[in-house]
Amino acid sequence: MAGVLERQELAAFLHSFSEGIVLTDSSLRLSWINSTAQQLLGISGKEWVGKSTRELGQTHPELGWVFDETDVNPLPCWEVMECEDQDCPLWGRLITDCWTHSDCNLCLSHAPSSSEPGTKTGSCTHCRIYNSHVLVREKEIARANKLKPMVLQVQTTPLCDDEGGVLGRIRLIRDLTHDKELGKLKDEFLDALVHELRSPLTSIRSYAEILLRYTDTEPDTQREFLRIISAESERLDQMIEDLMELQELDHARSVWHNQEIYIPELIQRVFQDYRNTLEKKNIFCRMEMDPQSPRVWTDPDKIYHVIFTLVKNLANRTPPKGTLQIMAYPMRGQRKTDKSPLIRFSLSSHPPVPTPAAAAAAEPGQESLSAPLLPSRRGLGLGFTLCKTILDQYGGNLWVEEAEGVAPGVTYHFTMPASVPGSGKVTPEEPEIEQTPEVGKQPTIEKGNKRILIVDDDPGSLNPITIILQKEGYRVHATTNVRRALEMLQEAKPDLIISDIRMPEMDGYAFFQQIQENESTKMIPFIFISGQREKGARIRGFKTGVDDYLAKPVDFDELKARVEALLLRVERYRDLSRLDSLTGALTRKAFEEQLNWEILRARREHLPFCLVMADLDHFKKINDTHGHLVGDFVLHSLVAFFQKNLREEDVVARFGGEEFCIIMPGVERETAGDILERIRKQLSETQLYYDKEDLPITITCSFGVSGFPLDGVTAKRLIEKSDASLYQAKRTGRNRVVLFGQDEALSS
Repeated sequence: MAGVLERQELAAFLHSFSEGIVLTDSSLRLSWINSTAQQLLGISGKEWVGKSTRELGQTHPELGWVFDETDVNPLPCWEVMECEDQDCPLWGRLITDCWTHSDCNLCLSHAPSSSEPGTKTGSCTHCRIYNSHVLVREKEIARANKLKPMVLQVQTTPLCDDEGGVLGRIRLIRDLTHDKELGKLKDEFLDALVHELRSPLTSIRSYAEILLRYTDTEPDTQREFLRIISAESERLDQMIEDLMELQELDHARSVWHNQEIYIPELIQRVFQDYRNTLEKKNIFCRMEMDPQSPRVWTDPDKIYHVIFTLVKNLANRTPPKGTLQIMAYPMRGQRKTDKSPLIRFSLSSHPPVPTPAAAAAAEPGQESLSAPLLPSRRGLGLGFTLCKTILDQYGGNLWVEEAEGVAPGVTYHFTMPASVPGSGKVTPEEPEIEQTPEVGKQPTIEKGNKRILIVDDDPGSLNPITIILQKEGYRVHATTNVRRALEMLQEAKPDLIISDIRMPEMDGYAFFQQIQENESTKMIPFIFISGQREKGARIRGFKTGVDDYLAKPVDFDELKARVEALLLRVERYRDLSRLDSLTGALTRKAFEEQLNWEILRARREHLPFCLVMADLDHFKKINDTHGHLVGDFVLHSLVAFFQKNLREEDVVARFGGEEFCIIMPGVERETAGDILERIRKQLSETQLYYDKEDLPITITCSFGVSGFPLDGVTAKRLIEKSDASLYQAKRTGRNRVVLFGQDEALSS
């Protein structure tokens, strides 16, 4: 056995396995053990290699089952299959690894589904021959240095020489603790699902039956019943989202996109996204964020889901004029598992404090006629289970505290460890709260003059959207047929298009592509709606060039806000006063509005973007040598060059003089750097030609780049950092691209 692992390369290879590997010889002595197995079993290879596994089991009784071979009784394939082919290399052997041979016709005749070479093992795992050779055991063991028991799986297989003689056995050891915990959570989740589904379905059915049966029900009561049905429908929709998250968590190899984040920024993004709903419900918000709160290592999308779920539930519990309060502060953990500092979050709901006059006017025992019929205390149900599941993956905790009496309310507390793999102490940059541009300062639109085309093969989705937008005053054209929609483009000449993605004759992507191929329709704003809520579906939609994306079922307030925002954006671009008369780029004011809008969109869609500051090198020398008319020609030519070589979605603005800004949506900083480096090089190799003076001109440009959210989350911070990078590019020789935080330019 020792000779099998003489080569250092093989030993190093086996040590790199994430599973534990143990080799024992035919005398039941421990021959070799990799580092993972030593860690899982809690033993030292130096101490036990060469010793009997029986002695090891006596010293460590909890490991005796790992090396027990009483149930190992390999069945020879030739004996079980009554094979008479004595020319087979396996015939006569006691150990027959027939699953590694693909030329046994006798075996394949018993497994016709495995007739393809290399597919045999999948069927063989159900064969008693295979299972007599490969012994799989699972057991929960307690370890002195572990706070909770581990579940180990041990797979034992004979190790043979070329002649079929048994050299020993190889054991593959896996830690199934995490898988078992996920399985347990899944069972709990599904149990909760059965209970939670019955409640809203029963409520919807009951109130709907009342409305249908008793047509003389008071109008106020009818509205209250419809409000309840709407609220219960939202609960069902949330359950669907939770189930989709569960599907991802249930997969043992699910990819979690962990990164270092500052959670108070994430909280501000949640409240920004949920602001319209809170304003509609007349609920106030109060945030108290300790600036010393540490960063954490986590998946921002999943923690966003946790915070959003808790905020949404609290909003449902909070009456009008009530308050949602959230606090974040660092603390020391009290549990044995809390080895690093924690950041604690408390989200609480508080009812409005009654004025003395209102309190005096209220008679004892008298109830308000407008009190909601829904019960005031409703748990998170599935959402709570899912939130706790997510936090458990990071060593976090979640609990609920309910207060009664004079100041009733509910508070959700959750904690997360502040440790970050591979980094020391990180001082977070306290984010500035960027104010949303005031609606009153935006250009207005005449809704009665705006035509909207809606395409969806499902009338159940099409009709409500049509009605809502008509009620808003828009002129709406709707169809369930995408071919008819293409005809209506020329007839209705819409100002905005809303389209489903999944449609039978032509999907939304192909429909959008046809619109883009027509010069008369390619600039019409376009919104996708779809039942696909995954991040990948949203990203694919934006990559095709659409302006926005809404998930079904569509939130009507969000629909109205996004439609109006897109139409306003078109109005802004149509306003020639927003364009610099010399270069055709956006003006400084228009740029600032566009940058704030891009920040809001990036926060909402969780997408990056880059801000670029570009400066024309030695522009004063051009003016002094050739005059200002040539200088104007150079500025105009530079913007035309940018617009020709940048992407369609990139925005160019004149910041001042010979300095320009470029907004590059949807790209990381390094990607933007690669694009700009190509443009920089191409510009330096391009010769401009001023016809009036028969003058050839060569120019260069310097670029400074910052990225959202890596370098900043506000317009002010992004501009400062792009400007600092531009200064670095000018200081180190000009004609180069410098990314913020990097001393060396991409070009030399």
